[in-house]
Amino acid sequence: MRLKDAATAAFRNNSRLADIAIEDRELAARFYEQIAEQVTGTRAALARLYNLERAKFLRGEIDHIAPTAQKFAEEIGLHE
Repeated sequence: MRLKDAATAAFRNNSRLADIAIEDRELAARFYEQIAEQVTGTRAALARLYNLERAKFLRGEIDHIAPTAQKFAEEIGLHE
């Protein structure tokens, strides 16, 4: 729960990523990759993409992540 809370805080305010230890970032990134593989439902494609991007953000592969899946969709031009 602690890692999920820290990751969520970083998604909402990207500068908070620095507050998370590198090892914890990797654990959280793996969690979001697992979640990406398990999503179902009408917006599964968006949820999968967003969770994979979250993992990239946690690993420092990208500098920005939107705070929500909907904002992420808007940023990438995906309109469902």
